[in-house]
Order: sequence, then structure tokens, then C-alpha cells
Amino acid sequence: MGAGFLACGIAPSLAVAIPAFALAGIGNGLALVHERLLIQTTVADTVMARVFGARDGLNAWTFAIAFVAAGALIEALGVRTVVQVAGVGGLLVWAVSTAALRRPWVTESASRGASG
Repeated sequence: MGAGFLACGIAPSLAVAIPAFALAGIGNGLALVHERLLIQTTVADTVMARVFGARDGLNAWTFAIAFVAAGALIEALGVRTVVQVAGVGGLLVWAVSTAALRRPWVTESASRGASG
């Protein structure tokens, strides 16, 4: 998703920006699927509905804040810069998440391999 937004922000023409937006959309879909998978595999069944409710509520508030702030950010920085910042932010989230989630997964996989 971050790579798609960054590519869109630096695209020289609309013909390049449209496939970049498609890439961002595919990345968004993949992120949503994996986010739900992570929640379902780490949260106890007894609180699953509460966790999803809190996540959906937080998501709604985040979208509301983004819509309110978007006009001012675009006015101050310009569309390209805002899209580029979103792309860099997405790539940073990806890098930090990958580093944070890889360690437990590798440790768990290694322990399963040793016992199995």
C-alpha cells in the first residue's frame, strides 16, 4: 500500500498514477486480511467481539480525523506531498510491523519444528 501511494505521489502522469493507485488498493486489501488474521489468532474467543468492536470504532474515528485534517494538509503541503508522505508512512508501518511480527513467528515456527 505504501509503495503504491509513494509511486502515485511521484508519478509524472495520470497514466502512471492509475496503476500505482491499483497497487495501493491491492496492498490495502492484503493488509486488511492479515490484520484480521492477526487479531483472530492472538485474541481469546471470549473477547473477540469486543476487540473487533474497539478496532472498528478506532478505525471510524481515524477516518473522521483524516477527513477533517485532509483539506488543511493539502492546502498547506500540496496533493503530491501529502500522497508521498502517506506512502512513506505506509512503508514505515510495513517495515516496523515486519520486524516486530517476524521474531515471534520465527521463534514459534522453530519451537514447533523442534517438538514435531
